[in-house]
Amino acid sequence: MREREGVPDVAVLVGLQASGKSTFYRQCLADRYDLVSKDLFPRGARNKQRRQMALVEEALAAGRPVAVDNTNPSPEEWGPLLAAARAHGATATAYWFPPDVAAALRRNAARRGRERVPEVGLRATFGRLRGPSRSDGFDAVLEVRFDGRGGFAVRPAPGEEAPAARRHPPGPPGYPPTDAQDPTHGGGTEVTVPEENRPKTTTTDDVIESTDTEERREQQPGGTGRSLREAMEEAGVKREDYEE
Repeated sequence: MREREGVPDVAVLVGLQASGKSTFYRQCLADRYDLVSKDLFPRGARNKQRRQMALVEEALAAGRPVAVDNTNPSPEEWGPLLAAARAHGATATAYWFPPDVAAALRRNAARRGRERVPEVGLRATFGRLRGPSRSDGFDAVLEVRFDGRGGFAVRPAPGEEAPAARRHPPGPPGYPPTDAQDPTHGGGTEVTVPEENRPKTTTTDDVIESTDTEERREQQPGGTGRSLREAMEEAGVKREDYEE
């Protein structure tokens, strides 16, 4: 069963910093989903959570699907998004990026300006990161991995296959597949991003680095990366969690 006409979707991207989430959004979701991300707010902006939810609510009220591109490491972050989806009769899809700390640190080190995250912030996110589940309230949980050819392979997360009578939320181009190739029917076939949507580069790191370079926002002179406070805020770590 395909998604019901006129039903918007909330795509919640879940994964470490520098795990490919923003690249995945640009390649696979940008043509259909509004983008909401706390990274797009001005540096030092207040009430980021309230502002984010206002943008999500605005998109859903207009019937538009919306993707939330933050680390979203735990139910504390998912809960308000799931509640907003339900309030507007929308579906909710988790895109799960399984953690590879060493690779994320390597890609993060290659970043410049504000996009580079202090290592302690990335590790703090890893400490809170939990894989999403349909039992959390998501209509679908899709696992996203690099396919080694400049794109992504998307399939239902292990143990999260939807029941036979299901409604597919909108996904990347080529998803959902036909029933004959549907990975939720036991075949385990991976759904990859079509070749025309992939940057013509040779390695995964090239894809991420070149895309980030092309779309890098202007940085303040002398900036060397996100502040520790911003990184810890993104990881959902509060001051009282690490101060006696």
